[in-house]
Amino acid sequence: MAKASTVLKKHVSLVAEMQKAAKPNSVKNPLIKTREAATAQKSRVESRITELEQQRAAFNKKIDEAIEREKKQLSEIGRFEDMVKEKDSPTTDVKPEPTPKPRPKPKPKPRTPRVLNVDTDAIEKATAKRKVTTPTTKRRTTKK
Repeated sequence: MAKASTVLKKHVSLVAEMQKAAKPNSVKNPLIKTREAATAQKSRVESRITELEQQRAAFNKKIDEAIEREKKQLSEIGRFEDMVKEKDSPTTDVKPEPTPKPRPKPKPKPRTPRVLNVDTDAIEKATAKRKVTTPTTKRRTTKK
């Protein structure tokens, strides 16, 4: 529908232009009409230029704000790195503990066979007494 209406408008405008061309004297002051059309065209172009400049200014403002945000983030990161370096610096200033010197290994002592002078008769008597003195207890058996 819209296509048909645009075609109709173009047709009507072409017919009107053809009628004007057929009667060139019907347009009063063609120079004034041309100047008015030129000034109207010029004003439209100028308004479009100002609109585009406003858009560019708004875009530049957004870009500048984005750049500022990024710079702030960069400064925050730098400040954080400085804080981390400050915390690490005292640990790097402290001298590392010297490694302890290895102790000399003790010299092994020579092994000598031990000779025990034990009275085996006394041991046998003591064990015999223990056997005699310990009473034997009766074991209880459970009924199954």
